[in-house]
Amino acid sequence: MDETGIPEQRRPGPRVILGFGALLAGFAVGAVLLAVAMGLSWALSGSDFFRTFALALVYGLPIGLVTGFPLGVVLSLALRRVPNQWQHVLAFFGVFTGAGFAGIALVTLAGTAQNLPIAFAIGVAAAAGRASVWRMARIQEAEA
Repeated sequence: MDETGIPEQRRPGPRVILGFGALLAGFAVGAVLLAVAMGLSWALSGSDFFRTFALALVYGLPIGLVTGFPLGVVLSLALRRVPNQWQHVLAFFGVFTGAGFAGIALVTLAGTAQNLPIAFAIGVAAAAGRASVWRMARIQEAEA
């Protein structure tokens, strides 16, 4: 125990806090990167990149606001006590890849192997979105 009477292992550590602006900025970066990935994948098969990019944004933003943004908020709250922000980025990749895979598997009849690249792109976009707001995160030291 220390002078506060709190055992060493129970004392709260620093907290990583993302404000609403950081959450929106991370969401925007992730959504645009995912739309770019979708546009590039369709462009490689002969479609127009800009039309596919715009279509992915128009349809993807509402879906992302209903699914991805709340998941990002909950995940950032769950990771508040984890001071290493690389672990945040890794967690965003893993959770969003898993959620993307599960969500796509629920709404499509395609085989699960076909869903892996899309789920991977979702995870990479979410991780990049979290990494993009690294400097916007506030580290709040625990009060003694």
